[in-house]
Amino acid sequence: MTEVGTAEDLLKAFRTAESFPSWNGPCPDNRIRGGRVLKVKTRAVKGRVAQDLRLAAYGMARA
Repeated sequence: MTEVGTAEDLLKAFRTAESFPSWNGPCPDNRIRGGRVLKVKTRAVKGRVAQDLRLAAYGMARA
């Protein structure tokens, strides 16, 4: 809660539904140059909330 704030702060920070997963980090960060895929991986994020949400999602996927 200290990192993202209240519900109003969340709505200001993430204007669209696509921006929250992008901040969270599970979205692929594909490096493409000249139509050729150079690197495919997820972005590294440092936020504790993002890490906790990803850990919860991975746990639910395995359950």
